[in-house]
Amino acid sequence: MTPDGRITPHCLGLWNREQAQALQKLIADIRTYSNTPIGVQLNHAGRKAGNQRAVAQPGRPR
Repeated sequence: MTPDGRITPHCLGLWNREQAQALQKLIADIRTYSNTPIGVQLNHAGRKAGNQRAVAQPGRPR
């Protein structure tokens, strides 16, 4: 996985060790309360990916 496939620049990623370690900590914290199954959905936006953060504007859909 690489950051090039993100849908937007602000999407959660899993392409380096730091991200994997942060998600491992999150899962460990969740496990203190629940054994609910947790999964990862892989996605690739392709060449038409957005490159700007969506901004909510009153009266306009995102």
